[in-house]
Amino acid sequence: GTTTFAGILIWFWKTFPLDWVGIDNVALSLILIIVFWIVASVTLGLFLGGWLALYKKYSSTNNYNFLLAPTLWVICEFARALFFSIVVLGQESVIAPFWTFGFLGYSLSWSKLFIFFAPIGGVYLLSFLGVLFGYLLFIYFKYLYQSPKIQFIRIIVVVVALIAIVGTNFIPDNSLKKETDVNKSFSATLISTNFPSFFSENLLSVSEKAATTKKLLVEASKLNPDLIILPEGSRALEYIGTSTINSILKNNTRQTLLIDSSSIEVNSEKKERLFLYNVNSKKLEFRDKYFLMPFGEYLPNFISASFGLFDSKDWISLFNENRAFSRGELNRPFQHDSQSIGVLFCSEILPEFIYRDLAKSGANIFINVSSQAIFHQSDILANQT
Repeated sequence: GTTTFAGILIWFWKTFPLDWVGIDNVALSLILIIVFWIVASVTLGLFLGGWLALYKKYSSTNNYNFLLAPTLWVICEFARALFFSIVVLGQESVIAPFWTFGFLGYSLSWSKLFIFFAPIGGVYLLSFLGVLFGYLLFIYFKYLYQSPKIQFIRIIVVVVALIAIVGTNFIPDNSLKKETDVNKSFSATLISTNFPSFFSENLLSVSEKAATTKKLLVEASKLNPDLIILPEGSRALEYIGTSTINSILKNNTRQTLLIDSSSIEVNSEKKERLFLYNVNSKKLEFRDKYFLMPFGEYLPNFISASFGLFDSKDWISLFNENRAFSRGELNRPFQHDSQSIGVLFCSEILPEFIYRDLAKSGANIFINVSSQAIFHQSDILANQT
């Protein structure tokens, strides 16, 4: 289990160096990454071992073990996600099963056959089905060498199952099309930037960011989109201003919605806020980030305590001043030009239920506004999220 999660979480190393959290000491950066990588891998890996121990204890000679194995797997996945939230508990975190890294169900989302069941039971049902299929495959190979007739039947069953899993991907999917929307187009322009992550931005970085974002908005306006989506923390409304944005997008013939985000201070609390600005009506809506990431947006209690022991309270204060945020509330879909839009921040993709709740609330367009700068273009993390 530890080895498995050490591989899953190998992207931890892409956060090096840790100057983006105010740690310029290279040796200290390495120590912190190694410690947290090991702690996370061992903590999460224990539940894979726990699943095997529970199965060994409760399995029997009856015919229900094929249900016991996937049931225990799902229980252990839930417990793992919940327990890790306790490990990284901080002032603005939530004790809940939000940490879904390594969930088996996500690796099955490529299959239309498996994904068909996702609306029913989410990623947990996909994990259940994955373990069930693997268990039955194991039983098949375990008893492969029997009479030729039984071998033939088993081979036919496996071939049919594989055809069903892989073959369904070639069936056209028209389930997302609605008759009333066939003739209506809705376009989006996604803007991507490559700015480094700063512990605290200086005037030079602000000026460069504003100038680059302005040029990109000019390019985006030529496409006349319904949506313009900026990366997390772009701060276009703050750095450029609504007057300039209105001027850039004034010739758009569509009801253009600009999605921007920024860190703000409200009643002495720092929040990460997502803005939805309708360029035509000048209407501005917003929501605050609910699911915060340890180290990036708050310090886990065990880190604060450890640094306190080594007389590093100055760094803790500096981090809290520049990087610590307060948690917002769960959001609702936003309405724009007959569309219902569900928008989440970067890490809010981890809790398995938030997008599902948005869908239940009527959202038909889903957006994740993210910044991967601190991970230095990690393909592994990108593929996992």
